[in-house]
Amino acid sequence: MFNGEPTMIDLGDTSFENIFLHDFMPMAPGDYVKVYLTAYKYAKEPNKTHSLDHKAIARNLNMRLEQVLEAWSYWEKLGIVKLNDKEDGMEVTFLSLKQLYITEHLMKNKNSQSPAVVELVKANEDKVINEMFNSIDYLMRRPLVPRERQQVLEWVKLYNMTPDVITEAVFIATEKKRVVNLNYVEGIIRRWYDRGMTNMESLVEGLKEEGDAYVRYRKVMNLIGLSHRAISDSDRQVINKWFGEYNFDWPMVELATGEIYKASKPSVAYVEGILNRWHHAGFSTPEDIEENDKKTKPSKKPTRSSPKPKAKGFDNFSGRDDAALEALMREREKWDLEQ
Repeated sequence: MFNGEPTMIDLGDTSFENIFLHDFMPMAPGDYVKVYLTAYKYAKEPNKTHSLDHKAIARNLNMRLEQVLEAWSYWEKLGIVKLNDKEDGMEVTFLSLKQLYITEHLMKNKNSQSPAVVELVKANEDKVINEMFNSIDYLMRRPLVPRERQQVLEWVKLYNMTPDVITEAVFIATEKKRVVNLNYVEGIIRRWYDRGMTNMESLVEGLKEEGDAYVRYRKVMNLIGLSHRAISDSDRQVINKWFGEYNFDWPMVELATGEIYKASKPSVAYVEGILNRWHHAGFSTPEDIEENDKKTKPSKKPTRSSPKPKAKGFDNFSGRDDAALEALMREREKWDLEQ
């Protein structure tokens, strides 16, 4: 048995569709949301006790009338309201977002409904897609806005990726970086696509193979001071060259990255220039570099010592000068006694 406490005064309630709260409100400007919710509440009142128009909304929300009209234009572009010009002003009709889940007739009317919105709503009907979005929201520590959800759906089609692989890409990205944007995640997905890792089975095998290589790439980026940056395909090819074509080991790479402070902008290309030069010079160990530095180091020429400046005053007296001074003092004392 469950009971709810009755209220002494009925202050009214307004229910909003979760689709709006979850998919549309997070990305919208705050003033536009205020306009939508204020008018929506009025539209849902069963017994309207007052008249509300766009000027009244502007006055109540301390906004300009132009801002209110801009808000309605914004929501119309997203396809969740329909605007009609009337003699007494513009009429706003709130479209049911739930209805998009149970009918497809709005898809035929492209002027009144955004195809992107319809695609998002239909995608959420798919249990697997819906679970993917829920997992991504959790990993990102925030809900994706509609534009981002549309971007994720594009990955599914463009890269022929299964939703669980995309979720895994977001997981790996959030493990590496505290703050993640979807462009960073797409970089991971694009690389997996190039390697044919488009489902979980091929992904697991591929990650096993590139495990050691990834550790190598990440270590190089840390040494250069670019640990915050995603590793590009060109960087990977250059790093592979150091250990493959050049046949260098870690001491040589670490020695080269130690010179990165001389670069105006740290980069893998700058280290490549150093290692390429050493490779063509036939150096293979840090000892080879050290020995070459000793040979090419210019010898210092002996410098002629500059003459000491002559001292002035009493500093210029030698031992014999001191004796002469003492004799002079005795002569002075003798002269005083005779006076």
